[in-house]
Amino acid sequence: MSIHGRDSTKLIEALKARPSNLAVITDSNNKSLEIIKKNLSEFDLIDIYDFWLCEEVGFENEKIRKLNLKESLPTDISDLNIAILSKKKGNYSNNNLPLFGINDNVFKTFGDRPNLLTKREVRIQILAALELPRNGVIWDIGAGCGSIGLEALKLRPNLDLFCFDKRIGSKELILENSKRLDVKPKFIFEEDINYTLNTRNLSSFENPNRLIIGGCDKKTKLQIINKLAQDMDIGDIIVIPIINIQTIKELKEELEDKNFKTNLNLIQTYKSLSIAEGMRLEPNNPVFLLKGKK
Repeated sequence: MSIHGRDSTKLIEALKARPSNLAVITDSNNKSLEIIKKNLSEFDLIDIYDFWLCEEVGFENEKIRKLNLKESLPTDISDLNIAILSKKKGNYSNNNLPLFGINDNVFKTFGDRPNLLTKREVRIQILAALELPRNGVIWDIGAGCGSIGLEALKLRPNLDLFCFDKRIGSKELILENSKRLDVKPKFIFEEDINYTLNTRNLSSFENPNRLIIGGCDKKTKLQIINKLAQDMDIGDIIVIPIINIQTIKELKEELEDKNFKTNLNLIQTYKSLSIAEGMRLEPNNPVFLLKGKK
């Protein structure tokens, strides 16, 4: 892609997709290399990519070198250059993970949809809303790559975590991310939650004390509440992330009908991103958090 003589919007979109390799034709007049470096930092991708600088390719003074983006850029860079980003092979260490608020890039996600996970800014709000106990059972329905349930388990290692997701490959992702966070979910089900509720013997499962319902349609969410809420105890909590405002009323009424006290929060965040003109604020998708506490 090129940011020569144009803004860096396309670069931002390309970085969001986390490609294996990306070549960027730069422009010395708009400080392209500095913008690329800042964007990688803003997306927490500096440790994900090797950064190669190719200068005067095909000419007598051709030079190719790998730069350390944690250091200042060299002062002797030719104006005629192309930047190459090449994704590193993931060797993750959990030694430097924070206690709370793990960066999105720590989690391995679906290759065709790298952004299909609950973003850090929303995830920390969900974890706070769950009021995680020291002991108990947590069900993460629509777990995806497991980011919510696994971070909950990192905070409260004595919890029993049940993960459910119907996407093929979700179990493999959750297992990989479990290793990265050094936690162990109790069960991972790669199946439609409707199959679980209608076919499996739920009496053989441990009832959830904490329940996250995401990644399914309104009808399925209502069925989950109907099947599971009645056996939950006083003080147990259900949290439902919602992006479709039309579903809120029915879900809220269903929780209240099952003797849950409810509250609703709108989570809307913005992320600063560097562009040639300075900085812009990029909005994340708004998410409603519907919480019910019995």
